[in-house]
Formats: sequence, C-alpha cells, structure tokens
Amino acid sequence: MNRLQELLLRWQDGVLTPGESDELAGLLESAEARELLVDDFFTIQTLREGLGAAVAERPRSRRWIGLTAAAVLVAAAGAFFFLQRPAAAIAHVTDVRGDVVSIKGVPITAGTTLLAGQGVKTAAAAAATIQFLDGTRVDLGADTTLDRIDSKRISIARGTTTAVVRPRPEDDPMVFVTPHGQATVLGTSLRLVVEKRATRLDVSEGKVRLERLAGKTALVEAGHFAVVAEGLDPVARRSVPAKAAELLRSMRPNSWLAAPETRLRTAAPDPVQYPKIQLVSGVKSVISAWSGGIYDTGRDRLVVWGGGATTYAGNELYGFRLDDLTWERITEPTADPALGKQINNDGTPACRGTYNGLAYVAHADRMFATGGAIAANAGNVGADITWMFDFQSRRWIDMKPAGSRPQTQAMNCCAADPATRKVWWLDGTGLFSYDVDANRWTKHTQDAGFLDRTMAIDTKRGRIIVVGAGEVHTIDLRAASPTLQPWKTTGGDAFLKGRPGLDYDPVADRIVGWAGGPVYSLDPNTGVWTAQNAPGAPKPTESGIYGRWRYVPSLEAFVVVTDVDENVHFYRASR
Repeated sequence: MNRLQELLLRWQDGVLTPGESDELAGLLESAEARELLVDDFFTIQTLREGLGAAVAERPRSRRWIGLTAAAVLVAAAGAFFFLQRPAAAIAHVTDVRGDVVSIKGVPITAGTTLLAGQGVKTAAAAAATIQFLDGTRVDLGADTTLDRIDSKRISIARGTTTAVVRPRPEDDPMVFVTPHGQATVLGTSLRLVVEKRATRLDVSEGKVRLERLAGKTALVEAGHFAVVAEGLDPVARRSVPAKAAELLRSMRPNSWLAAPETRLRTAAPDPVQYPKIQLVSGVKSVISAWSGGIYDTGRDRLVVWGGGATTYAGNELYGFRLDDLTWERITEPTADPALGKQINNDGTPACRGTYNGLAYVAHADRMFATGGAIAANAGNVGADITWMFDFQSRRWIDMKPAGSRPQTQAMNCCAADPATRKVWWLDGTGLFSYDVDANRWTKHTQDAGFLDRTMAIDTKRGRIIVVGAGEVHTIDLRAASPTLQPWKTTGGDAFLKGRPGLDYDPVADRIVGWAGGPVYSLDPNTGVWTAQNAPGAPKPTESGIYGRWRYVPSLEAFVVVTDVDENVHFYRASR
C-alpha cells in the first residue's frame, strides 16, 4: 500500500490528523490520485454522502466502476474540502496513552479528527481524551469501547468514561447510551462505568437523568450515584466518600483490603467513667458476644450494637464512617444499667447480644431492633419490645406496635424489604412481618426450630434467602401468603454450617456471604454456591458474623468488622 492509499483509508475511517489532511490535499492533485479514485478505493455511497456527486444507484463496492470523468474530477478536486467541512468533524483526540484504535481497527494518535458515526476503542492499559467542538471533554479509561460517537449522542459498549459536558439547552441534551440504559445530560461532570451486568453513573457537578431500558428513571445530582441493570431500576444515592474511594480504587475483584488504624476500641467509653457496664469482658463483647449490625446507607456507615448476657452492659451504638474511615460513638452508654431488664431507668433499651435482630429501614431512616440476649438475663428470652433508633434525633423509641408480635429469643434473624416496607422476622415460633408505616406485627407461619439463621433479601426477585444449620430456605415475598420453602443448593455445604454474614449484591446479582475463609456467592437462578479464596481475609469472629457483613452500594463492595481490636476490612467480589 502506497502513502496515498494509506491516507485515503485513514480518511475513510475519519482518523486523519491535521498534518495528514494537508499531505492528502497535495497528493489528490496528482494524476495518480485520479487513476486510483476511478480504479480502486471508495464506494458510490461514500462519494454520494461525502462529496455530493450525482451518481447512479449501484451495488455497494470498494470500486468506483463506471463513474463519469466529471465525477472523478469532483472527487479529486473536492475530497480535501470535504475533509474540512465543519458538519463532518465533531471532535479531536487530544491525548493518547497506549494502544487506541478506531472501531475498524485503524490506529488513532493525538491530533486525530473524529467524524460523526465513528467509534473508538482503548486497549487494556490504554486511555484517551476526546475534545468535542463545543468544548465537551470525554476521557476514556482502559479497555473501553465507544461504539459510535455523534455530536449529541455517544454509545458506550463497555469500560469507563468520564465526561465534562458543556451546558446545553433542555431540548438539546447530550445522551450517553449503554446496554442497560441511558444518561441524559444538560451540562455536568460525570463518570460512567459499563460492566457486563450493569452501568454505574457518578455525578460530580450538575444533574443527569439516568433511565433503565424499559424501566424507571432517576435524577442524579452532584455528589450522588446510581446503578442501572437488568431488573434493577436506578436509585440516586450519595457517592463514594473521597477517603474510602481513594483507598479502594486499587482493589481488584475477589480481593480483601484492611483499612489502616480502624479499630473500634478507639471510640469506646472510658471504663473508669463507666465502671458498672464492664461486667466480664468489657467493650470487646460489643462484637464478640453474638452481636450484629446494619449498614446506614443514608450516611455511608456500618453501625454495630451488641454485648449483653454476662459479658457487657454498655448499650452505646457505634458507627464506622466511610467519609473519613473512623469510628464514632453515636450514643453514650447508660451509666447505671438495669441488669436483667429490657428497659433502663433512662428509657433506653438494655444492652444485649443482638445476633441477627437488627435491620436498617431506609425509608424511615431508622434502625429496627428487637430480641437478643439481654445483659444479666440468664434465660435469653423476653426481649420482645419493638425498638426503633431514630438517626436524625439520635434517640430510641419504644414503638408499642399492634398485632401479633413475636416472642423473640436469642438467635433470631430479620431483614428489611424496601419494596414491602416491612421488616421480616424469623424465630423459633414462626415467620412474622413488621409493617413499619402501620406499626403493626403480623404472624404468617408457625414454624418451629428456625434459630441461629441469617437472612438476606434478593430485591430483584422479591425473595428472602435464609441460611444456617446446614440448610437454605426461601420466602417469596410476592406471594399472597409468604411461607418458608426449602431450597436444595449445591456447593455451599461447609459455608451453611457456620453463622455467616449474608447480603445481596444487586450489581453482581448474587447473594454473598462470609463466615471465615472463602467468600461464598449464590447464583439465585441456578442455586449454585461458588467459593472464592483471596489472601488478606480477617480472622472471623468465633461467635458468628451476623449483620456485621454488609454490602456497601456506594463502593460496590462489602464491609465487615470482626473484633474491636482488628481493623475494618473490605471485600470486593468478582463480577
């Protein structure tokens, strides 16, 4: 291939640099160019669209067979001027790092002009920056494919794309399309990550409307993000806190990371100031004595509450904040606790081993708590008051609900379902639900023996997964009468015998749990558990993990704490 042919191919793919355009303009004036244009290169359709020549309808071909001499001269004399037409050129590549090519495989370098309809691909260790004529800037990360670029619409097949879009009229937005939905932008800074199962949008300035294909729409404002996937409508949430984002940015799939200097004991009350709450083990029992937690998505923090039995009587709450990766004491302990009773003299709930009896009710911004092993209550029964902790006012509320509330015992489990706005509860006497808005309990089934279990809600299918004692059960929350149904799964026998933490990852569409050792993920469609080993896992809590293993939507990772003297750990699952 000679230089003229090479430049004509690059022109056809829309990747000529300004210097190459000048070079091609000179070559097009030669007799060789006229001969080549007649004999070899472009299609009649290209001539029609690019040069506006009036030619007859012919089959698509790479040869201009039968063109008139006049048409050839139009091609030879006018090709360069067409290259410069403002309507055709929509952007320039201003920076290239690594291997970057057009969608047809032609190499792209800094200075390349992009035409409407062209696509761009970056290799695994490459990146590129595209500057549009209106000032919009689009940065492509590694292994990213833009199927098609137009002045108002960009189709992203995969990878990471960050954009700063110049302000536009409401009737003339910039639209980013992915396999899962589309983001409509009027002028903002945003980041789109397109994976196999989902698309994630982060907005740093302005507003973006994210729409799921054949689904709902969310308005995502600055400082928020949303994820869209098959069966997952977008919901705007707070974006990843900067400190946590910086720490976790380097995490690879199936990996652990310990956040340095994140021991809960640093936030504990002075034992000299609170001598009556120490009992046998002190603050260590907040985690070690069969206790759980929740994830407060409104503030991006893991909240733990525990102790009880003979080990500890401090009823304070702790929160691990992702914005600065530190523990805080959300409430102070009751200095003179009423041992063996449900309520302290100050009206707060007594300290207890909470097991799986805690749930975050997002729409009410409250923590649900009932059951557990109360401090100095040897029978581990009778903790049947329904408590809510209001995060806005930082106070406990005895809800005094109507209906048939559960008796509660020490080894209960529960989970909050955002669709039904209910907390679902399972204990040794049956399946119950607590309607948060109506403040009413309902008993659904009489099932004996369901103790020491962990549950999570598959929000995509409206189904509860219950694991423990070597078994898996499911509850269809969309059924007229929800009941426990056994589910024979495979691959998770060792995991099911422990007291795991369990939560649903809506992006990976997996139920993911950990009790020490490998992390197990359950495919809800096949019922197959997959064990994933990775170095760096913390030593598990001997009494169980419970609700201290939680999915963090803003990070698309899991967080867990296993001891007051161990660092908080994060785990990123495989996609």
